[in-house]
Amino acid sequence: MKKKWFIVLYIVLGFVTAFGQDAVGTSTDSEVVTEQAAPAGSLKTDEIAAESPQENAAALPESEAAAAVSAADDGGTALPAAAENVSAAPAAHTDAGVTESPASPAPNANAKDESSGTGIAPEQNNKAQEQKDVVQSVEMNEPARQTKKVRPFSLHTGFVVSATAANNMVSVLDFFRPELVIDLNQLSNDTMKSGIHVGALLDVDTFFRFTVLEKHTVKFSITANGDVWGNLPKSLLDLAANGNPAIATGQTINGTLNAKINVFADAGLMYQFNNPTYGFSARVAYFAPVAYMENPSGTYSLSPHMTGGVVDGITLKAQGTANIYGYLPDYLANRNFSILEVLKNGGVDLSLTGVFRPTGWVAITGGIDYLPIMPIVTTKGMQATFNYDGSVTNLLDGITSGGTSFFNQTTTTSFSGTLAEKKIMRPCKVSIGADFKPFQNDYLILSPFLAFPILNANPYYVDGGLKIESRFAKVLGVYLDSRYVERMWKHEFCLFIDSRWFTFNLAASVASQDFKRAFTTLSGLGIKLGIGIGF
Repeated sequence: MKKKWFIVLYIVLGFVTAFGQDAVGTSTDSEVVTEQAAPAGSLKTDEIAAESPQENAAALPESEAAAAVSAADDGGTALPAAAENVSAAPAAHTDAGVTESPASPAPNANAKDESSGTGIAPEQNNKAQEQKDVVQSVEMNEPARQTKKVRPFSLHTGFVVSATAANNMVSVLDFFRPELVIDLNQLSNDTMKSGIHVGALLDVDTFFRFTVLEKHTVKFSITANGDVWGNLPKSLLDLAANGNPAIATGQTINGTLNAKINVFADAGLMYQFNNPTYGFSARVAYFAPVAYMENPSGTYSLSPHMTGGVVDGITLKAQGTANIYGYLPDYLANRNFSILEVLKNGGVDLSLTGVFRPTGWVAITGGIDYLPIMPIVTTKGMQATFNYDGSVTNLLDGITSGGTSFFNQTTTTSFSGTLAEKKIMRPCKVSIGADFKPFQNDYLILSPFLAFPILNANPYYVDGGLKIESRFAKVLGVYLDSRYVERMWKHEFCLFIDSRWFTFNLAASVASQDFKRAFTTLSGLGIKLGIGIGF
């Protein structure tokens, strides 16, 4: 009988023991869920989760608690009360800054108990969060990526000189032959409709500039620039080469002789601002005329010379008056020159430029040159008057007789140092252009432009051209510049060095007023030299 009771008691104790293990396991699962669901900043929730297994253990009888400890030692699911009390420490450290005990166990957050398969909330999860915070703190304290150092100050000084002369009648090489032979018939066939042109360009620039923070540039410069142009109509050339049927029928031919002179010197101050997306510059200059002449529009006439109603010759008449203002013609006419007069009686104008860079491969440029602010009012200069009256009659009789009576001419010229008062302004132009970088670098830069004169452009003309540039090895470069400027085609090839310490430009050009002759005959030459130093 007693044996039966011992068996029943053993079964009851086993049932109670199993029930206690389930209760402890359920409490542990509740702790895991509570710790995972609780926010990182909630210390109170962690403390409640830590206290719940203690209360469950306290509710068990002493024998059952011992059984629970024994089951934990054998790899069961129940945790000792001491270990559960420590489980709240990492959460408290994360949120409240409490130092973690070195004796605290560190189970893997992703590990599962081998016997029960239940996920256990570990301290490793909180350690991973601490490591993440430390890494983020280190990344925040790392120095920023180094950018290009901005140079606080730089300075540069130097000069640029260029000169070009051209025509569309003869080649430069013809002057080096033993005899200069001109075939009028061939010349008449090769000359363009506007006639014979001669011209010259001159530019001298000495400068001193400094730049602050690679954005603000101030430049002081003294410059001299000028252009000279003259034109004879083709009708005169055709008459000399082939004669003119209109003369034989008694008609009169009239034409115009064109010329201009613009030579000025100035001293100017420029400010330039530049950043990656846009930039602009403004230059104020005090200028004086060296030699200035507007188109005198000289006239000529060709008429038949008639004797007894029969055309037996040609009569040529030409006349013109050129008013040349400036200190150079005044010195030639009156032998008078005063630096003080130049400083007292000068003009002021303004030049503006701007650039806009909408993308990395294109920049749009524009500007206005020599916008007048205060014109010069002067009487200094020289007046030249020219009259010509000539005729050719009985040409065959004169040739056979060996005399020169068939040719009669009268030429009258006069010079005067007295001119009427005149306002003088430099030729003003409005320009627009662009810089294209197809490969978004400096290996190829295409720069077209157009310029429209708005003052002193009679007869009217338009400048334009295309510059092809390549920069390599940081400081070396070449360019080919083909442009039509001041009624002259100019094709220039240049080698240059452009560095902070030293700049050098050397260019040569061919030129002509006729685009075709610029390539087929050497009708004009030009040279350019520029040297600068800085730091």
